[in-house]
Amino acid sequence: MSQSFLCLISDTEPAYGSSSTGSSQNVYLFNIAQDPEERHDLSQSMPDMVQKLLIRLAKWNSTAVPVNYPPVDKRCNPALRGGVWGPWM
Repeated sequence: MSQSFLCLISDTEPAYGSSSTGSSQNVYLFNIAQDPEERHDLSQSMPDMVQKLLIRLAKWNSTAVPVNYPPVDKRCNPALRGGVWGPWM
C-alpha cells in the first residue's frame, strides 16, 4: 500500500485527532492513505518525514507570488446596483 502523508501546520488550534492537553504543538503528520480521518498524529514517531515535508513547504513558499489585495472600493457594493455584481467604474 502506498503512503500518502499530510503535514498539518496550525497556529491556532490542536488537530481534532490529538489530545487537548494544552500542548503548544502546531505541526502534525497523518498518513492519509491509512488514516483518512486524520485521527493518529505521526509527527513524534516520524520526525524525518515532518522535516522533509517542512523543507518542501518552505521551497514552495519561497517561490509563491505575494498576495496583493487592492484597496476596498465602496462603489463595488452590489447593494448599490440592485443586488448585482457588475462594472462600477
